Amino acid sequence: MDSEDAVLELKRTLPAHKGQTPVRVKLAGSLYALDDYLVVSSMLLGEQKSIPGITPGRA
Repeated sequence: MDSEDAVLELKRTLPAHKGQTPVRVKLAGSLYALDDYLVVSSMLLGEQKSIPGITPGRA
């Protein structure tokens, strides 16, 4: 899975975990805020681990 596929999968996953925690994505050394996506971080963490190309962590 390339980076574009990983980002698309992440976008499909985020709406299933709506909450209050802002999402930040680090890509190629740059940090991006996904302000349209607020999630329940504990629920999302497990699902992120199953997406190839995504490494969960804290920014």
